[in-house]
Amino acid sequence: MARDTPQLARSCKLEILSYLGIPKPLSERSFRLSPKVSVIVPCFNAANYLRRCISSLVSQTHSNLEIILIDDGSTDETPAICQEFADSDRRVLVIRQKNGGVSVARNTGIDHATGDFLTFVDADDWLAESAIARMLQLFSTTSSNIVACAAERVESDNGIRLEQSDGGYLILDQEASIWQLIRPEFGSMVAPWGKLIPADFLGGLRFPEGRSYEDEFFTYQLLLKSSRMALIPEPLYFYRQHTQSAMAQNFNLTRKLDAIAGRSNRAEALRQHGYNAAADVSYGQILGTFMEVVAHRWRAHGSDPSRQSVRDMSRTLRSPQQPRKFKLFYDLVWISPTVASAVYRRLSGKSVNRSAMSAARRRNLM
Repeated sequence: MARDTPQLARSCKLEILSYLGIPKPLSERSFRLSPKVSVIVPCFNAANYLRRCISSLVSQTHSNLEIILIDDGSTDETPAICQEFADSDRRVLVIRQKNGGVSVARNTGIDHATGDFLTFVDADDWLAESAIARMLQLFSTTSSNIVACAAERVESDNGIRLEQSDGGYLILDQEASIWQLIRPEFGSMVAPWGKLIPADFLGGLRFPEGRSYEDEFFTYQLLLKSSRMALIPEPLYFYRQHTQSAMAQNFNLTRKLDAIAGRSNRAEALRQHGYNAAADVSYGQILGTFMEVVAHRWRAHGSDPSRQSVRDMSRTLRSPQQPRKFKLFYDLVWISPTVASAVYRRLSGKSVNRSAMSAARRRNLM
């Protein structure tokens, strides 16, 4: 009977963790020899790029996949392309829904996923053939909560990319992961793609529906749940940025305001978790986006009443938790948005010039 006591204690501990909603340690998860990975791909009018994306998924060296294509009300050939792959590969599942935006589509994919792990891929991007296999391997060897890979921006499909790697990886604790989110060194950490996430670790976390810059609301919460992340510094995820991409759109006030809201939530959460330096950087990013709004609204709307909304925003965004220099800027916007814009442009220009000079000096020293 005494021999069973440790086993019973461990069982009770896991039950308590489950009851409290705390993810089990990876060693206690059911890590099969070939775990099932659900790949969630929101698709909207992506006919020009979708074949490259799906082809990179069905050809993954890890074959136990569930590829969920969410047709978000497309009006081009996207539905036909999705069905074409579903007809030829039983791992491909097509879900059709009315257009609701990328957050709704991703949430639909999460709700339908049956895999042990989840990963997100945008319909105009693609993965290296070994991407999923290599990220899975790190789960079995590092006991990480999340595994991520570097991402690379590409302009076209030209050329064949060969993978060359020594198999190296980095282990990031929670604070290091947060800094990669704020000041990324290996591609966009704020994007949900390029990450492999255990389904039980994700839990009830979902993307905010009806928001632009949905990633700003999602990823910081994911990283604050994680105590350990493995990162492959080699790019295994390739993303496009072109004129049709949401990432490349011209000034859009709604998107800018959503970015401010998401970063404000992030900054407050970082402050609550004791990451004060990271929170201050986030507050600086919020100020930069807000000054873009100030310049645009003041220039575009003259005596329009919306000019007053800019001043009102300055009062809303002026948080007691922010560094004093940012509070002074918001005060200056309230007094004179024109002067505030001029001062910010001048200070930003000096910062850019200093960065350029430092880069030039580094080049001369090399």
